Amino acid sequence: MSSVGPDPAAAAPARLRILTSMGARQRLRGSAGAVAAGLVAYVVLLAVVDVSPADSLAYVGYELAFVLLPGVLVYTALTRVARVGVRELAAGWGVGLLLELGAFALTAWAGVRGLYAVYPAVAVGGAAPFVRLERPGRREGVPARWSWALLAASALLIGWTANALLATPLPSRIYSAKGYSTDLLWATSMTGEALHHWPVDIPDLAGVPLHYHYFSFLDLAAASQVTGLDPWLVVFRLFPVVSAVVLVVQLFAAGRVVGGRVAVGLATVFLYFFVGRFFPWGTPFTDIAATFSTSPSFDFGLMLLIPALLETDRLARADGGLARASAMALIAIFTFAATGSKAPAGIVFVAALAVLCLWAAWAARRLLARLLVATAAAGAAFAVAWVDLFRGGPRGGTNFEPFGVVKVTQPFRLVDTHVPALVGYVLLVVLGVLAAAKLLAPLLAGLVIGARTAEPVLRTFSFAILAAGLAFYFAFFHVGSSERYFLWYGLLPASILAAIGYDRLLRGRLYPLPVARLGAAALLLLLVVWLVDLPRAPSPQFWDNLQHSRVDEPRYVALRWLEHHPSPRDVVAYDSAPDPDSCYLTAFAERRALEGCYLGLVPEKTFGPPAHLRSLLSAATFEQYWRRHMLNNEILAGDRGAAAEASHAYGVRYVVFFGKPTAATLRAIARLAAPVVFRNAQASIVQLA
Repeated sequence: MSSVGPDPAAAAPARLRILTSMGARQRLRGSAGAVAAGLVAYVVLLAVVDVSPADSLAYVGYELAFVLLPGVLVYTALTRVARVGVRELAAGWGVGLLLELGAFALTAWAGVRGLYAVYPAVAVGGAAPFVRLERPGRREGVPARWSWALLAASALLIGWTANALLATPLPSRIYSAKGYSTDLLWATSMTGEALHHWPVDIPDLAGVPLHYHYFSFLDLAAASQVTGLDPWLVVFRLFPVVSAVVLVVQLFAAGRVVGGRVAVGLATVFLYFFVGRFFPWGTPFTDIAATFSTSPSFDFGLMLLIPALLETDRLARADGGLARASAMALIAIFTFAATGSKAPAGIVFVAALAVLCLWAAWAARRLLARLLVATAAAGAAFAVAWVDLFRGGPRGGTNFEPFGVVKVTQPFRLVDTHVPALVGYVLLVVLGVLAAAKLLAPLLAGLVIGARTAEPVLRTFSFAILAAGLAFYFAFFHVGSSERYFLWYGLLPASILAAIGYDRLLRGRLYPLPVARLGAAALLLLLVVWLVDLPRAPSPQFWDNLQHSRVDEPRYVALRWLEHHPSPRDVVAYDSAPDPDSCYLTAFAERRALEGCYLGLVPEKTFGPPAHLRSLLSAATFEQYWRRHMLNNEILAGDRGAAAEASHAYGVRYVVFFGKPTAATLRAIARLAAPVVFRNAQASIVQLA
């Protein structure tokens, strides 16, 4: 898709420029000031919520050395661009994630995890010969004031999510090891699994293959492996804050490149993350800023989908065969990785590419051949990822149920109780159209104007992704509301197109008014709205972490004892029945469980009695689950034979009895005839022979 404005990189010589002019140096100093201020704010914010400056800087250093630097250099070498701007940073971050995932998976598979530490040197050394330097007299770039605007937008996004994410104290401060978000515990559990094991299995059902999009957890595990930071620290604190900054920069870059103006980039960030907060009716699925960071997999998929969109833009305007080939290759690889991170991202993107091909066959035949090749490559990459990750997985998660999401929110439950079937279906369609209009209300005026003024390929592709996102959102239903991710990914290019439209609408009216000052005033207004909208007591605020006691929760202490003492290969048996949806043991102990929480086994909120599980799982998987379930119960009852069988078959070495010791617990421990190696007020740990 061609950019709306001129693209300086297209006509520049294929060499990497160095900033040498006086204006460029001033812009660089201004941007460096914004980066320095942002780094200080990042360290201070995390220090408030119990993260040491050393840990904060270690994580940032990892992201720069293992993701950004290799990614930007390799992307520059592939595309032979003349400069490093926001586009190269945004796409380069995506390439860096691809390199990181590949290097981590390869070294883990080969059993040489230590070699992962040298991967940046290999990537940089391989790309460096293809990057040539040139000293121009002048460089066009983003004015320094916009760097500060990006910093403000990042701070606002972090602030908006602080209460949802940072209000929960770190594990040693909380009074219940189970008092955490299910999604965050699952992410932490999977991070520990990837950190210690390959291939990645279900950590709460030791040895049973995992059928899930888990690529984001490889990134979290890689950071933990290099820095030595605990997985829960990376998941609870560091990744969400850094990902907010990365996504702001990537969205800005997408709007800036495609829309041709800096103002369009900032408007894209605003429309995607914040605009849903200003409507009098509830917009839970457009208010992405409020909840996006509770799903690392969604964030990671978005970090890969944005570069895929930028590469589609580059493919549409590429002249040379090498440029087209590199764009096609990156589109396919981004599709594979995005599907492995969050499946809806790959589904929406491939469907939109297919629609774009149909349009090109009718209106832009000069682009048809390259789009067909790119779509075929992306489709093949999606198919490989889908088969590899989900073949043989459970059923019953996301089901084909047209307008199911409307059915559960309809007024007065009319369709289920008060009207005939045919009338009810027509009513659902009408309610669905109204729901779509409600969801798109913040973008509608901009979409209309953008559609009239934007370049045809951009217009078509934006509406194709939006239509795909809406279609899958209304066609499928998930008991855990995961159908919203289709919509969230579909809103991405629509936000860009709407930003172009609003920019065109306001340009003649607001300019030559001081747009930068108006933007700063708008950000200040957003901050005021955020402060007014904060939840009140008893909901905690993130700064309340300053007052938390230093008393460690006993169950957390027991779990960390497991992390420090046994081998990562040792499996733990414990009673998960009281909390089958909470993966707290595998998250904090970083050890596999014989039978733990049900996430990874069946979709969330579908766990039930054995007959129900049998309907969701293949016969082989159910048999594996049921054998472990029975052994686990027998071990907790003190059966030495079951303990010996589990130790031999699955590597069970420790049994954890949570709660204050009761007579039944003491009898079970005595029957196992195994030593108690750890005990406190809420846990007893027994080591099997």
